[in-house]
Amino acid sequence: MKNIILVDKIIKDVIFFSNGALTSNEIDSLHSIIENEISIFQYNDHSVNNFLRIINSLFDKVLFFRSSIKFPHYITETLKIAANSNYLTDVIVSNPEYLYLVFESNFITTKFLNNELAKELNNMLSNYKNFPAKLNVIRNFKRKYLLKIGFNDIVNNCSLKETTSNLSQLAISISRVLFALCIEIILNKYEIKKLSRKYAIISLGKLGGHELNYSSDIDLMLFYDKNGIISKQKKIDTNSFFNEVILLFIKYTTEITERGYIYRVDFRLRPGGKNSLLSNSLNYYLNYYETKGEDWERQMLLKTDFVCGSKSLYTEFYNFLKSYIFAKSLFESPITQIRSMKSKIELGKENDIKLCKGGIRDIEFSIQALQLINGSKNKLLFNGNTLEVLDLLSKNNIISSSESINLQNAYILFRKIEHYLQLMNDRQTHQIPEDNSLLLSMAIYLGYGSIEEFNSDLIKNKSLVRDFFDSVFYENEESCSSMLSFSFDNINFTDKNRAKKNFEFIKSGTDLFNSKGFDSKTIELFKNFEKEIILHLSNSQFPDYILENFTKGIHSVFFPSLWYSNFLDNMFLSKFITLCAFSNRAFDLWQTEKRLGDYILSGRVFVNNFVLNNLGLNTNSLLFIVSLQYSLKIISAVEFGQLLSKIIFNKIVQVYNELNIKSFTVLGFGSFGTSSMNFASDIDLIFLKSKIELSNVEKDAEIFISELSKKLKPFKFDFRLRPEGKSSQIVWGIESFKIYLNKRARVWELQAFQKAKFIAGEPAIYNELISEYFNVIKFIDHNTLVSEITEMRKKIVRNNLNITQNIKYSEGAINDIDLIIQRLFFLDNNAKDLFEKDFIYKLEYLAEKYEIADFNLLKRNYEFLKTLEISLQNIFSVNNSNIPMDKTKLHHLSEFMQFPSVENLTKKINDVLLQNQKLYFKYLGH
Repeated sequence: MKNIILVDKIIKDVIFFSNGALTSNEIDSLHSIIENEISIFQYNDHSVNNFLRIINSLFDKVLFFRSSIKFPHYITETLKIAANSNYLTDVIVSNPEYLYLVFESNFITTKFLNNELAKELNNMLSNYKNFPAKLNVIRNFKRKYLLKIGFNDIVNNCSLKETTSNLSQLAISISRVLFALCIEIILNKYEIKKLSRKYAIISLGKLGGHELNYSSDIDLMLFYDKNGIISKQKKIDTNSFFNEVILLFIKYTTEITERGYIYRVDFRLRPGGKNSLLSNSLNYYLNYYETKGEDWERQMLLKTDFVCGSKSLYTEFYNFLKSYIFAKSLFESPITQIRSMKSKIELGKENDIKLCKGGIRDIEFSIQALQLINGSKNKLLFNGNTLEVLDLLSKNNIISSSESINLQNAYILFRKIEHYLQLMNDRQTHQIPEDNSLLLSMAIYLGYGSIEEFNSDLIKNKSLVRDFFDSVFYENEESCSSMLSFSFDNINFTDKNRAKKNFEFIKSGTDLFNSKGFDSKTIELFKNFEKEIILHLSNSQFPDYILENFTKGIHSVFFPSLWYSNFLDNMFLSKFITLCAFSNRAFDLWQTEKRLGDYILSGRVFVNNFVLNNLGLNTNSLLFIVSLQYSLKIISAVEFGQLLSKIIFNKIVQVYNELNIKSFTVLGFGSFGTSSMNFASDIDLIFLKSKIELSNVEKDAEIFISELSKKLKPFKFDFRLRPEGKSSQIVWGIESFKIYLNKRARVWELQAFQKAKFIAGEPAIYNELISEYFNVIKFIDHNTLVSEITEMRKKIVRNNLNITQNIKYSEGAINDIDLIIQRLFFLDNNAKDLFEKDFIYKLEYLAEKYEIADFNLLKRNYEFLKTLEISLQNIFSVNNSNIPMDKTKLHHLSEFMQFPSVENLTKKINDVLLQNQKLYFKYLGH
């Protein structure tokens, strides 16, 4: 009865519209066609009104009616549009000429080809110069092709996959053309002839997966090759240029007019989101993802595709994503994170087909979790299209074929529900209608005979989807938990409370000063190497040191996630923990200069010759590196002293040359002169000038010392070896200095000159001074010499009696070895060969002249004491050479020096000191 009333209403309006032009036979034919169509589909008053609105918009209504008698599909197809889409009805009412396109099989059935849509649109735009007119052309172009896509969807000419692909291709084509127009506008604004930068726009979300809805936002991101000036005259750089283009593009695409809008555009998925620049360089984005990228961003980037710009730039980004998204070590199990995200967006309303339990998001999140888990083994899983991914998961035996079919059927049903709802009113909705009339209309559109049949199938599909979701996210609950619970009871911490705070910080980033904590990615990364850290702490005799320095290090870094990614490499983690255990000094340096950690992260600190090849680095960086290299036993204690001396030598020469000093020559002395420095060494220098009087020499020296102090901080300078010590001028003339050597120089000063070293200036001055020195020592009284050396040694020993054993000044320590070398130097006619040589060379030289066994022993003992000295300064970050009395510290030293116990180390120290004492008395006779 209802259908008869609707048909009668239509026929009355047909008669009205024809204004008597149609015969009764023609009206009867139309009546029959309309009655037959309405009996097949679900029509209501609203559908009829849509149909009549379309007829009313036509210029020649009678022609349409008579054509419909000859071609009944004119009427039937118009009725289908009217019944199923208010939106498409509005399109035809605004553009009545588009109705006849629906009747042309060539237009309706022609498949979308890559670039063809963009070419067609560009050809149309070429006829217009006015930009607002071009925008109207674009809006009409979109409506025209949405009519084609929507009609094919309504009459079931296309599958869901074809429909979403066509919608995506249309959005890409329009975006490509419109963005090029926006670039042209900004180029013209700044009078730039040609864009000199490469860029790429990529699609994300549903557009990235080529599964766009009728009313979807389009998610985009833009990056360019590099920043720099595009126009020097207009002072605009790459970033400013593209940000301006994007703002213009967003304005034109989202602007609502009487012809509607083009698209809702969203750039918020870019790195940093709405708080960041609208675009940036490719390197910036890659660095962001490597250092700060969140788990949800990896999930999001599964749906990525090219829109326009440089395909090669996009390919570079795409290749990075393949390893970034599926990094095995980072995504052992993304289950917890995705499940947590789903629980936050899941709605209680069962009529939201997107967010309800068993809805579209359950399908998408389930398969994305499986992609992330399995993608490292099969990069083909890098695919953003849901239906294609389901096929891939089945083909790779990750899910069963029946699961794949069930999920595909459910996904197609759910998406077609979305399409019906959005085609009806062009609204972004996912709510299944409660109105029975609309619900019945949708059920019939979807191929069901009744509402009950639709509801039954819907419940069945939602249940299948939810069961699958639960199997992915809940059946493996155990694998989602932390790798290992942390127990302090099993670890030998001295201060358990502090250890707990430190461990909580490296685990979550929370402490008294940082309540926010790490991002979820960093916390998840930690779980992957937590077990290894616990094993290291459990096996160590000093876990407090390790955990304290580990915490210091992570406190000092800008991107903990980048470090935690590297800690997934067990070898890297093991080296880092060794540094934590044996290099307190390095971690103290790191805290003062946070960028120092980059040398560890880059691996450069592990390269043997890195220091020698990078002497231009600042002093703190080089100290940090030699400290770490010593801890890892890449360099020995002797090599450490040599490197430190080379670092200082290079810095002095650098400053000397930069200041263009010509007024004086620089000589080095002491441990610097013999390349045997330690962390606490002073830098002993003397400045000499030639015979010519130079008025600015003292000022030059002050400037030089000031610059050196900056360059060589934290080292201190000592000028006490100059004549008359600290009470005299800094720069001495060579002639005055020679007189001083002959007349007033004391024995200890003559001893000090054995360690003289030329640094910078005139070598002739240095050579002249050394020649004069040998003239002086030829006449030295050796009994007086030995007597003064003995008295000086006694004084040094007395000064250290109240201190524990000192590696440098105790009886039998390094100073005794030094005194033996100095005594024999005065006896050697060829002693010039020993100038500028280190301890090892001098001991080897003396071994050939005296008893080999004695000097080989002294060499071994020197190496041992030097190792002990550098070790304690490095491990405990102290600036002295005192052997610690604390048993824990001795234990620490003994472990680093590979002694089985503190007792063994102590015995070795005592034995070495006693051996050296005996040799001292042997060669100095007291």
